[in-house]
Amino acid sequence: MVKSHHMATIIVITSAIVSAIIMLWLGHDLPDLVASHFGTSGHANAYMPRTAFIAIMLFVTSVLPLLIWLLQVFAVRRGRLRIPNSDYWLAPANRAQTVAFLERHGAVLSVATTVFMTFVFVLVVKASHAQPPRLPLWPFVTALFAFMVFVLVWALLPFLRFRRRDNT
Repeated sequence: MVKSHHMATIIVITSAIVSAIIMLWLGHDLPDLVASHFGTSGHANAYMPRTAFIAIMLFVTSVLPLLIWLLQVFAVRRGRLRIPNSDYWLAPANRAQTVAFLERHGAVLSVATTVFMTFVFVLVVKASHAQPPRLPLWPFVTALFAFMVFVLVWALLPFLRFRRRDNT
């Protein structure tokens, strides 16, 4: 059986690779100048070269979430934690379970960020095919709202889990 931290590592790295493949695959179809910023109406109001846009999006979508997750894993493993009832949850009897939860928890945010940003990239590719370029607002706003709600719930989960001194 694969340990949970190994599985989290595999999932985070796989999501970063899949995202990069999608971007490189779809990126070749972008115009030389890509609409890179859109106003509240959805119309493009800033452009950048295709290679710069793809490079920035690859970093923000694949590399950055992976790096943030790795930093969190290192911090968790070194005991640099601020959680409620840390004396209980970091005691030798509970430490492995706490570390595993926090590593999985960080992996979930990393993957969700990668998925959200990949979706944004796909919307920009779709927008680039319109003349003039126009971002489909409803899918973007819906995804942004869902991601914000997800992040709020994600941020509350450790508090809810560690506020009690038992494993339930």
